[in-house]
Amino acid sequence: NFKLESVVHYRQWLKKFVVKLESALTSLKANHQGVKKSPQRSNLTRRDIINASSDGGAFTGYYRENGLRKVIPYYYTFTAFCKRRWVGHRLLTILDNEFNFDEVDFVVQRMIGGQIKVNGEKVPIDYVMKDSDLLEHKLHRHELPILDKPIDIVFEDENILVVNKPSSMPIHPCGQYHHNTLVKVLLNEKSFKNLRVIHRLDRMTSGLVLIGKNYDTAMNISSQISDREVSKFYLAEVEGQFKGPNETHINEASPAAVIVDQPLGRLNAKMGLNAVMPESEGGKPSKTSFVPLLYKKPQTEGDSGRTLVLCRLYTGRTHQVRIHLQYLGFPIVNDPLYNSYDWGETKGAFANYREPRSELLAALAASRDRTAYLKTAVSCFTFTSLQFSFEIFVLTTLPYNAPFGNRCRFQECSVIVTGLLLWIGESVAVGGFISRSFSPSSP
Repeated sequence: NFKLESVVHYRQWLKKFVVKLESALTSLKANHQGVKKSPQRSNLTRRDIINASSDGGAFTGYYRENGLRKVIPYYYTFTAFCKRRWVGHRLLTILDNEFNFDEVDFVVQRMIGGQIKVNGEKVPIDYVMKDSDLLEHKLHRHELPILDKPIDIVFEDENILVVNKPSSMPIHPCGQYHHNTLVKVLLNEKSFKNLRVIHRLDRMTSGLVLIGKNYDTAMNISSQISDREVSKFYLAEVEGQFKGPNETHINEASPAAVIVDQPLGRLNAKMGLNAVMPESEGGKPSKTSFVPLLYKKPQTEGDSGRTLVLCRLYTGRTHQVRIHLQYLGFPIVNDPLYNSYDWGETKGAFANYREPRSELLAALAASRDRTAYLKTAVSCFTFTSLQFSFEIFVLTTLPYNAPFGNRCRFQECSVIVTGLLLWIGESVAVGGFISRSFSPSSP
C-alpha cells in the first residue's frame, strides 16, 4: 500500500545503491588483480593432487644391479593437504613429529631454501597451519631398491588381472617408493593403465594380487570381499615348533587350528607400527586362524627350528598375521618389525610389551630411524614370510565350505604355493612354496 511518491523514491535509492555496489566491486577487483589466491580444498580434486604430486616425477627408467631393481633418480614434489589435527599447530613441529626427517635442522634448511612450501609459497619457520593449506616438499628423489624379480601374470582377461607380487615390492606409491611399486612397474614395463587394485599385500609379502581392469569388475570383487565371500590364506615360516597357547602335545597327523582374536590398533603412526591393543584404546576387532603344516627341525645348537604355518584371515588389519603370530610367541622368521627383543624379553608374546610405553617406543625408534631403515631395506631382502620360489601355479577346485583346522588332514600331495592364497567362490587359487594339500575329513 505504498504511495506513488514512496515507490519513486525507493527506486531512485535502489539505483544509487546498485551503482555504488558496482563501483566498490570494480575497485576491489582492481586492488586484487594479480594477487595469487591460496588453493582451496573445494577447488581441488584428488586428481589435481595426484597431478601436482607428480611434478617432475616423470619415469626416468630402471636399471639392475646386484640382483636389485633400481630407479634412476628424479625430482619429485610431495604434497599433502592440512589434516584436521594439524590446524593451529606450527608446521615445523608437524614435520618433526610426523615425518621421517633425521634432524629438525634439516627441516629448517628446507623451509628457508624454499623446498618446503605452503600453497606454493615460502613460509616462515614459525608458520601455523590453517585449514585447506596445501603442503609441498620438492626434492631430488632416490628411491629404495627392490628385488629384481619378475611380476608373473597368473591370469588375465578383459576384466581382471591376477599377478604374483614379489617380496619387497609395495603395491601403491608410498613413503620411499613411487616407481618401484607394483602398479608403476606394470605401467612402465607392461603398459597396463588405469588399473584398480582390489586388495593389498604388505611390501615384504609375496603372493597373488587381484586387479580390476575396469570400475565395475573392481567393485564387484570388492563387494565379494566385503561380504566375506572371498577367503584369504597366507603361508608364514615362524620361529620354533608352532602350537597353541594351551597345547601340551602336538598332533602332527591332525593339527588343530589356533585362533587369535586379539584387537589390533596403531602403536605409532610415524614408525608405522601396530600392536595388540584394547578396543577402549583404539584397537579394532581382528581374527586369524593358524594351522601348522610342516616343522623343520633345528639345524644348529640354540636353534629352535621353524614351522610352516597356514594362516587364514577373517579380518584385514594392517600387519595382522605378523602381530598375531608375535602374540602367540612364534614371530615370522627375519621379520624386521615384530621379531625383535625391542618389544620386551619375550619379543612381545601375549602382548607383554616393554613398559612403560615411552620406553617401548624409544627402543623401537632407536633401531628404526631413517638410517637404520635404509640399511635394513636392502639387507632384509633375505627376510621372507616364505622362501620365495615361484616355480609353478596350480588351480585347485575345493568347496567353499570345506572344513578348516582340526577337521582338515594335511597329507599326501605336495603343491607349490605363494604367500597369499585366495579362496573365491567354488575354487581356491594356489601359487609359490612347498606345502601339503588338505582334504576334508568329512563330506
